[in-house]
Order: sequence, then structure tokens, then C-alpha cells
Amino acid sequence: MKSAGPDNISPYVLKKCNDTLAKPLALIISKSIASGEVPSAWKHANVAPLFRKGDRHDPHNYRPVSLTCICAKICEKVVHDMLLADLTASGFEDPFQHGFSRGRSCATNLLHARNDWTKCIDAKGSMDVIFLDFSRAFDSVNHRHLVSKLVHLGVAAELVNWIAAFLSGRKQRVVVDGHSSSWSNVTSGVPQGSRLSPLLFSVFVSDIHQGTHCKMLKYADDIKLYLPVKSEEDRRLLQSDLNKIILWCEKWDLSLNTQKCHVLHIGKNNKLFAYYLNNDALETVDEERDLGVFITRTLNVSNQCNSVASKANQIAGFLGRHLPKLDPAEFRCLYTTIIRPGVEFASTAWAPWLQQDIKRLESVQRRATKRLTKLYRLDYKSRLKILQLPKLSDRRKRGMLIDMFKIVHGFWNVPSDSYFSLKKSVTRGHKYAITKPKFRTKCRQTFFSCAIVNDWNALPNSIFDNCNNVNLFKNRLDRLLFSS
Repeated sequence: MKSAGPDNISPYVLKKCNDTLAKPLALIISKSIASGEVPSAWKHANVAPLFRKGDRHDPHNYRPVSLTCICAKICEKVVHDMLLADLTASGFEDPFQHGFSRGRSCATNLLHARNDWTKCIDAKGSMDVIFLDFSRAFDSVNHRHLVSKLVHLGVAAELVNWIAAFLSGRKQRVVVDGHSSSWSNVTSGVPQGSRLSPLLFSVFVSDIHQGTHCKMLKYADDIKLYLPVKSEEDRRLLQSDLNKIILWCEKWDLSLNTQKCHVLHIGKNNKLFAYYLNNDALETVDEERDLGVFITRTLNVSNQCNSVASKANQIAGFLGRHLPKLDPAEFRCLYTTIIRPGVEFASTAWAPWLQQDIKRLESVQRRATKRLTKLYRLDYKSRLKILQLPKLSDRRKRGMLIDMFKIVHGFWNVPSDSYFSLKKSVTRGHKYAITKPKFRTKCRQTFFSCAIVNDWNALPNSIFDNCNNVNLFKNRLDRLLFSS
């Protein structure tokens, strides 16, 4: 349920009165889009500061989320779909953007990057990765520049006019514990938390890669720039692309946060070249948290496993202290919605291979099933059978097979040939069998596109018969893996 905006109209009211309110609201939205005028009440927002990390007394450690009127959000959804249709019709696509894009996500971003990095390590190479972070990115978007980019992309005039009206004349106030600040004018930026803002920001930064030669991956305002480096010439090429991004930022009135921009040198024989941002040397780190996943110089995943396990155990401990022992149905509901998703987030990109890491993750489920349920006297295997839960290691294999299905059948908008190649002639097995890739190092051998090959090729033909959607494949796979 979404929070109410400054008008204090709950979405519950709109839902219960939809028969009465749907038609007049539709007329208002249609009139607003056609005329390019936005009701002033729709341009007011309560800002809710959401804590991220660090010192709670530092305002910079909070993300300002704008809570607007629910009616405004409905209108934004309509405009969003119209704008997306316009951009698609004009052939607009940012191949490097994984945020807010159909068929792409955090998982595809992380998977793509790690695929490139493990290939480089396997070839005895070195990789320099520059992590870039904008300073107050969403709040700094210049409205005039954004409108000019929409016009340049051929977006319909009525949509451009509506978006220009939506962005201008905005007001906001901070609301904390029922106390609010005075209203202040908003002269730049796209409101965080709105339905339309992510797409607008993606359009705004869609051309940042123009003129660059290195690999680039984007997720909203997070950017990775990387290149295999063997010589000073490679370093100069990477530095040159970084300089082009700096010039782009100056042109479009965005700035990079030097303190949050880092360099990660991947590979044992990396020469540790230095890179500069506006004459300031970028800090070299041994570990970087990228989209919630810890990346190290050796691509070891132990720190990531320890991090997610620790956080999951903290949640389980909190629930154990405040809840009575749960019956199987209650536990399954709580565990599968609150605890397990954090352990499995994007795990295809960082699946562990060391036994100590595998056991560390499995201990999360082992402890939760013992501490939170009435089954604490039973052994782990018996608890799982009663709770109808598979081991986490089996869940990760299941996740990899599902992700492979998404890539092979085009549900993920990623280049499949960068991960694997289908067998040209199949005499045994199913028609989607893939060729076993060659590898030299452990980090490449245990990476998704190599580690899952045998399990994928061993799937029976029947699982693919008339299987044209992900849910059907999941159901068949679950029956195959866990029916016993």
C-alpha cells in the first residue's frame, strides 16, 4: 500500500471508491495530458528521509523520497507508458543501462560484469574497474536540458509539454515524525519515488557513453567503466574515457562525487595504474560494494557470503526474540518473504564455491528453522522435510537454471553469445544443450556460464515441450528437483 501524499488521501479510499472515481479521474488525466497542464496539488511532495548507512546524524546519509498525491502517481503511470511507447517506436535503447529497463536488472548488470572480469582473469589478464557515483544525481537534473533531450529523441509534443509542466513549479517539504518543514521551491531534479522519474533519468544519462571505447555498465546513476590493462597505452585509453565522462557532466550540469568514485584493480599481476578525476587521484580500494554485492580484487565471494549471512541471522534473531515459536505454515510465509530473499539476491552472479562459504550460507536456514519453529528438537533434514523447504544450495542451482532459461529464450535482454554457445548438432539431450566452455581458473570454472552447463544439459526434453514462459518452466523444474 503506497503512502498518502500532501493531500492525505489514502490509496485505500481510491481503491474502495473506484467505481465512482475512475471516470472523473480518467477525464482529469486525459485533459491534463492534452492541455499540458498539471494541477498544482500534484506538484507538491512530502519528502521522507530514508536512512542508508553511516552516521544517522549526518543528513547526507539519508535518501530523500518524495511522497506525492496518489492521483498524481496514477497520471505519471499513464504518461510513463506513453513515453516508453514513444521512445520504443523511435528506436531509442540504451544498451548499457540495466536499471528500469525491460529484461534487465541488478542481476543482469552484476552477471554481465562478472562474466567479463572472470574471462579476463582466466586469460591471465588484469582488469581496472572505475566505479563512478554522481553527486545528488536525481536532484541535480537540469529541467531545460532534460526537455531538450526529449525533443531531440522525437517524443510527442503533448508529452514533452506535460513533462515540462510536471517538473516546473514544484514544491516540497520534509516530514519527520509528524513534524514538517516549510515549503520550498524545487528548481532542478526529478523527484525520487515518483513513477516517471527513473525513466526520465535514464533518458538524461543515455548518451554519457558516446565517444567512449571501454566497457560501461549503468544501473540508474551507478556507472562502472572497465578495461583489460596490460600497458600504459591501456591506462591512457581508460583515463581518456573517464575524461570524456567528466566533460559530459560539465556540459549537462551534473557532477561526480570524488569521494565515492573508486578504482578496483582486478588480477594478481595488475600494475596498479593511477587514474584522475579533475586532477584528484581516485582512491584505490581492495573491495567495492556494487549494487549490494561485495567485489574484491580476486573476485572471491567470501565477504559477500559473510555479509548476507550476518544480516539474515540478525533478522532471524530479532524475530526469534519477539515472536513465539511458529508452526510450519507461519514460518514458511515469514521466512520466504523476509529472510531468504536477502540471502538469494543476485546469487547467480556470486554463487559460492568454497565449502566454508556454502556452509556459512546454509547455516542461515539451519538456524532459522531451529530457532523460529516448534521443530527445534528435530534434525535439520527432518525440519526441511516438514517445512517443505529445499537446501539453499539446491535453491541456488534452481536459480541458475531459471536464469539460463531466461537468457536462452530471450526473457533477459542480454547477449546470450557472451555467456555460452548452443551445440550445433545435438544427438543426445534437448535442443537447447550448450557447449561446455573451456576454463583455466577456479573463479571462471565456478562462474554461472561454466558451472551450470552439466545441470542444464542434463535436463530432460519434456521440461522444454511447449514451454514458452518462465512460470511454466519454474513449475516443471520444481517438480523435477524437489518432487521426492
